Amino acid sequence: MNATPATGITPPARSASSRTRLGRYLAAQWRGELPFPLSFWLNWAVLTTLIATALGLETIRIDMLGQDLRWGSLTVLIGWPAMMALAAWGAVGAWRSASARQALGAAPLWPWAAKIGIVLGLVFMLASAVAHLVPKAGGYAQLAWGSDPLGHLDAALSPGGRRLQLKGIVGMGDADRIDSLLRGASNVTLVEIDSPGGRLAEARRIAQLLRTQPRHIRVTGACDDACAVILMSGHRRQLAHGAQVGFHRTPHASFNPLMKWVADRQQQDAYVQSGLPEAVVARMARTASAMAWHPDPGDLAATGLVTTPDRPFEIDLPSTRDAAVADYIDALRTNPAWHAIERRFPGSIASAAEHMQAAQAQGADEASTQIEGQRTVEPLMQTLLLGASPELRIQFIELLSQQLDAARALGPDACRDLLAGDTATRAALPAALAWRESTWLTDAMAEPPRTTERRRPTALESEVVRRSLGDQAPMLLARLRQPTRSGPRDTSCDKSAALIAAVLKLPVAERRLAARLGFEGDASR
Repeated sequence: MNATPATGITPPARSASSRTRLGRYLAAQWRGELPFPLSFWLNWAVLTTLIATALGLETIRIDMLGQDLRWGSLTVLIGWPAMMALAAWGAVGAWRSASARQALGAAPLWPWAAKIGIVLGLVFMLASAVAHLVPKAGGYAQLAWGSDPLGHLDAALSPGGRRLQLKGIVGMGDADRIDSLLRGASNVTLVEIDSPGGRLAEARRIAQLLRTQPRHIRVTGACDDACAVILMSGHRRQLAHGAQVGFHRTPHASFNPLMKWVADRQQQDAYVQSGLPEAVVARMARTASAMAWHPDPGDLAATGLVTTPDRPFEIDLPSTRDAAVADYIDALRTNPAWHAIERRFPGSIASAAEHMQAAQAQGADEASTQIEGQRTVEPLMQTLLLGASPELRIQFIELLSQQLDAARALGPDACRDLLAGDTATRAALPAALAWRESTWLTDAMAEPPRTTERRRPTALESEVVRRSLGDQAPMLLARLRQPTRSGPRDTSCDKSAALIAAVLKLPVAERRLAARLGFEGDASR
């Protein structure tokens, strides 16, 4: 019976006929009655390969990219048994078709090769199911039900609503919960995160939410893999002391090398599209799957994973003038230079925070507020110079020579103020000199504290210095870079620069002696 021209509706008889033909086709395959090429290649090899590839790609989306978690998991749970049933149907029919071909006297090579291929294919599929599907079946079932077996982020707002704290693994639905939190707290300016990673697609959604406003992201513990995607959403990115960023090259659970390659490429592309630097993704790809790569501070700064201040002691100031001292303390603790100073001189961060909070509360601009905090460092510098080793003292004299040259370019007042230990003048010098001074401070603080008392130079030592550098040298050296010393001071940059240049040209023994007089005092003290 044909379809009616008016409606084009297929009569029921034809539909039944189609089902009958399909049933006959399925039965013919099962009994091995179809031609061998059709039975083996199409109904067995091609069909199972296509379904297995589709399911493999779906597991990549779920396990590595974190996409389509619920419906993808349901597809995998249904797809694997369906594929195994179709594989059995195709394998039995292809086997019987090959046997029938042998019975007809065909050359035995191809039928036997087909049977060997069928056995190997079934073994491969069963091994894949046992190794990869069975262990994850429970997790896929939970995802299909709407529950993530990995867990979830704990998200909490600070009492003032300015800080969002995220802790734990990134799981399904976390982006929606964080979206709800942010809608009720539009003044969040700082996000603190401690996460071992989790679902990549969910992390990308969270990053998009955080990018809607300029926010600072601070890592307070671990920040691995997908967590780094959230980190990259920050306008400023920091690591608290002891925190670290890590990357793992997650291998795809498959025996198929091509599928492994596809999984690696898709994971790398997803990270790059999420904002991670290509250099970071390339380094992660070269890391063995059983290992983790934790970039060192140099790599973190060079690749842009964390933002570095223009100068070593600068911090991200709290966004409001009514911020508490505790907010400044939190910001100072994220700075490696301040953390090193606090470890050697406990209480330095609290002192700096009090000065900075007071300055900003009185209307000081950002630069002046930073300088107020850095004034805490100046007296510590004198303590370090007093106890520094001869080698470090010489290094400081070399640094001071470069600082004087830069200050002289700013004018005679700048040079004089630098010698007087003025923090604002030091802040006006080139950033490269500030970083070099920070390196010197780090090296000086790494030395064990001095246990011996200061030793006054003997008359012979003073005479050696006078003969080498001039009659006024002992007095000038003692007043060099000594802002806390009272009394008259030489304010000539030319004289100071010439004296330092002369010291650096002395033989090693005389140079060390001159440095000791400069930082421990002359015979008149």
